[in-house]
Amino acid sequence: PTPVTEELRRLMDAGFRVSPTKLGERGGYDVLTPKQNTELWKKSGEIINTKLDALFKSPQYLRATDDERKKIIETFTEKSQNYARAMTVVELTDGLQGEELKTKLRELKEAGFLTRDVARAYSEIR
Repeated sequence: PTPVTEELRRLMDAGFRVSPTKLGERGGYDVLTPKQNTELWKKSGEIINTKLDALFKSPQYLRATDDERKKIIETFTEKSQNYARAMTVVELTDGLQGEELKTKLRELKEAGFLTRDVARAYSEIR
């Protein structure tokens, strides 16, 4: 087990459910292909693991109570998932311009994939 999985397990054993949730519906987002959903899950998992690994070593985290740690992990997880979704939006819109870009962004928004937080991350990395 990695330090990340050990800490998540420790918190779970202490009664704090902190397992990062799956992105999208059970089969992923309808607006993505199965392959794109798999890539999104992998990307999200890698980002979350990297961020949590660094977080668990930080003085702020080490001083926190388990309840505070749970909340911090949830915040980091949500931000990481939004960032992974934003990276996917960048890939899906690569090379698009004008009406074609607007149409694709609208489609992603209507499907619930492109939320306000994801759009914010998208504009930061674009």
